[in-house]
Amino acid sequence: MTLEKFQKMEEEELFKFIQNIFDIVKLLGHFARLWEIGKIYRLTSLARKIKAKADIISSAKDSGTKADSAMEALDLVLEYKRENPKDFEDIFAALENISQDYKNDPSKRQAIKDLLGKID
Repeated sequence: MTLEKFQKMEEEELFKFIQNIFDIVKLLGHFARLWEIGKIYRLTSLARKIKAKADIISSAKDSGTKADSAMEALDLVLEYKRENPKDFEDIFAALENISQDYKNDPSKRQAIKDLLGKID
């Protein structure tokens, strides 16, 4: 999937994309610490805000607007990290575990490929 396609996703398509990601997460089990409604809400809200900035970056004609939007997106991530340090730590720990599983477990690698094949 390209960044351009992700940026142009409608609400329903984005929901299906996120649902597929959660299917992968459930398969791997490493995001168990994130399966709280508050955390899911905060992460989804962050993703929507970043997507809005990405939309501006892709449609802007001048580099100043693109740079401003990129820095605003970065600020959103940094603000999230400051306000939710445990969530942020859990996310990266889970991502590290998923990466290791992908590299070391052929059955999980295939399951991830199968789920990602559903996304397009």
